[in-house]
Formats: sequence, structure tokens, C-alpha cells
Amino acid sequence: MTKSPVPSITPELLDGVRSFHLDIIRKALLMCAAPALLLLLLGLRPEARGLALGALFATAEFRLSGVFSLRQFKGGKGSRRFLSVTLRFAFLAVLFIVAIKWEAVSLATTVAGVFSIKAILYFEYLIRRRGDSLGTSSLNKKG
Repeated sequence: MTKSPVPSITPELLDGVRSFHLDIIRKALLMCAAPALLLLLLGLRPEARGLALGALFATAEFRLSGVFSLRQFKGGKGSRRFLSVTLRFAFLAVLFIVAIKWEAVSLATTVAGVFSIKAILYFEYLIRRRGDSLGTSSLNKKG
């Protein structure tokens, strides 16, 4: 028998994915909280609201993508994949409609907040990749 290229889902794998998601979410919220507070102190309330809302919606969307991808990994159907993408885009569409229509929220900083998750993911990838090339990555260390 040949071994399946898709690893089986174990509780350890699920815990690792959850902890990775929570770590990325925590870092993204921290990355946006400090500039949002600075913007508030400078009297730029719409910009601070936009950054905070963008970061909150991005973290919720990232969490949704994680939940849906785990279900897909467990053997979901193609219709679930379509539902996943549709719900995530609709979720972000609501945010952008609010940012465009409501003058109390800045669209530019909302977009910056939405990209906070992506920025943290790329930063984590580059740091871990650099650590792998140096042999010092936390992923290389056993227990």
C-alpha cells in the first residue's frame, strides 16, 4: 500500500494550527493597536477607527479561513469551498461598504488594517525561512 500524501489530522496537528492562528492574530492586533492609539492621541479618530476596524475584520476573516480550511482538509466538498470564499469575501465587503459610506471611518487605514494579517504572515515566513537557513528556527528544535 502506498502512503497517502495528505497527513492524517491528529489532535496535535489541530492544536498546532490553532496556536499558530492565535499567535498570528495576537501579533496583528498588537501591530495595529499601537498606531491606532497614536492616531487617537493625535486627534485622528477616523483613521484610528479605520485601522482598528480593519484589523478586527481581518483577524475574524483569518480565523474563518482557518476553520473552513480545516473542514476542507477533513474531506469537505467543493460546495463548501465556494461557500467559504463567498462568506469571507462578503464579510470583508461589509467592512469596505461601512468604510466607504461612514465618514467616521477612514478607508485608507481600514485597508491598512486588513493587510495587517498578511504583513504578519509574510514577516513570520521570512523570519522562519531565515531561521531555517541558519539552523536556528524554532521549528527545527525538538521538544
